Amino acid sequence: MRPLRGHAQPTVTRLADDSKRPGNGVAQFAGKGPHSSRYDRRVREPPITLTCDCGAAASVAYGERWTCSQCGKTWNTNQIPRAEYEALLADIKRYRLLVFVPALALAAILLPLAILVDVRFAFLLFVLEMAFALMVIPPLRRRASVRVLEETPSWRLSPE
Repeated sequence: MRPLRGHAQPTVTRLADDSKRPGNGVAQFAGKGPHSSRYDRRVREPPITLTCDCGAAASVAYGERWTCSQCGKTWNTNQIPRAEYEALLADIKRYRLLVFVPALALAAILLPLAILVDVRFAFLLFVLEMAFALMVIPPLRRRASVRVLEETPSWRLSPE
């Protein structure tokens, strides 16, 4: 979390019941912890921007509390309905799949052809992947950004 300009960094504490939910543990770095040999990359959850009544703002992960450094109010993101936040995560995952699945499908079809039939299929794969990356992905990202900005709900939380 980035410190606010001219202010002390806000205090963020994890709630006790978060330890029971999957995916909300402490981040483990390579070579440390009991699961260091396993590669487990999950979709990163987008942060929630909290704006205090006094005007201070911070980005906090879902399930965390934020204490405003200016006025001392504590805000709890668990007040946000989990189903609405899960719907936002599902949209993010769907757009990621829209980017990667066609590229992987092309590779799955053309790489065996390049190995077994002719190397020109590898060149065709390169051309099609570049065309997809340059002509399909940018408009897809623009549409996704517009949709997320229009449809992402805004929640009114009450301080604790």
